[in-house]
Amino acid sequence: MNQYHFNKIKQLKDWERDLSAVLVFKNNMDEETRNDTIRYRDLLVYAIEQIERVRELEDKLARIRFVNNDYDKINKRYRDLLEKIKEMTRYDDCREAEIYELVSDELEGESE
Repeated sequence: MNQYHFNKIKQLKDWERDLSAVLVFKNNMDEETRNDTIRYRDLLVYAIEQIERVRELEDKLARIRFVNNDYDKINKRYRDLLEKIKEMTRYDDCREAEIYELVSDELEGESE
């Protein structure tokens, strides 16, 4: 979320606080105006809650994307390893020990 959005959220919160102050300090307003003011304030509160919820969800999404990127890298390493194993097993002279060493080296590199 950029500075523009932060400023808009602050503006909504300021409006909500102003409407709440009007409700507290303005005792001589008619019933219809008072109900309208309460309704507008409640809408502002709801809008602020939704904006904050969107911000939370965007943060979670960014973390999920970061984790998924790591998994994508790991999956690519495994696919590459499987391709190497397939290539090695095409030839009859390939030994099981060579494949074991290749896999061991790859998995050790993963834990670093």
